[in-house]
Amino acid sequence: MAEALLKVSGLVTHFDTNEGTLKAVDGVDFEVQKGSVLGLVGESGCGKSITSLSIMRLITTPPGRIIGGSILFHGKNLLGLSEKEMRAVRGKHIALIPQDPMTSLNPVLSIGEQIMEALMLHEKMGRRKARQKTIELLDAVGIPAASQRINEYPHQFSGGMRQRVIIAMALSCSPELLIADEPTTALDVTIQAQILDLMRKIKEERGASILMITHDLGVVAEICDKVAVMYAGKIVEQAEVAELFKSPKHPYTIGLLHSIPKLGAKQARLQPIEGNPPRLSHLPAGCAFSPRCALAHPKCKEPPLLETISPGHLVRCWLAKES
Repeated sequence: MAEALLKVSGLVTHFDTNEGTLKAVDGVDFEVQKGSVLGLVGESGCGKSITSLSIMRLITTPPGRIIGGSILFHGKNLLGLSEKEMRAVRGKHIALIPQDPMTSLNPVLSIGEQIMEALMLHEKMGRRKARQKTIELLDAVGIPAASQRINEYPHQFSGGMRQRVIIAMALSCSPELLIADEPTTALDVTIQAQILDLMRKIKEERGASILMITHDLGVVAEICDKVAVMYAGKIVEQAEVAELFKSPKHPYTIGLLHSIPKLGAKQARLQPIEGNPPRLSHLPAGCAFSPRCALAHPKCKEPPLLETISPGHLVRCWLAKES
């Protein structure tokens, strides 16, 4: 079995709000193996992005706070590092590709200046060398005329090109782990395909591990090796991608797969998951999915554990354990 580069165990991140404690991440466990891509998938609001920010130690306190668990990177718990030590990890060893590149890029600095800053800080490069490296990075992610465009500003780039700039910035210090938070959101399908091809190239040529956060199971099928399905702050199912698509066990995972349109299928209507996700400040007792689950039974009033039902396949569901 491949060595785990990142191991998240029992991670708990809460937010104090006027409505009470919001349990955004409530006991999350998963691993990212060296050189592999793990997909973290689920509806908006299930805790995916907060999980990524928790790994990067970028939770704003208050109102947020990481109150439990461990985040092991190369066996070292990131939660035990000082802020100064954590700054040395961010960008250099673990890089985040955020969801919205326009809000992540500084509008008053050229894209070259923004990438060069990381190189001069982490790699101790001089300005001239950092500029040349930046041109090489922009060229590597498919930005044409990189030597000219290095002097341009974020508003002069299209959405897809801004996403490539963010990826170039993330790759600048050759991190071992990339956390990609919805990297294809709001892009048209052609640009989505190009970004996914670029992510695949990064994995194959640089040997980087990737945590791919998405709500799109098509993206998972395209690029991921394993997948963890998240619902209401918890992982409800984990498996190899082929196994999950072939034999999903959790009713939520089954619902997600049934809601995907299929080319060539004679299907009159899609099958939506009825109801809405619960408010994370007022979670139902037991299984959080039970109010939306057509298969719920009295046992679901008790919280199920994430347990192995076959090699490499974990499910948090009483029904899956009984089947």
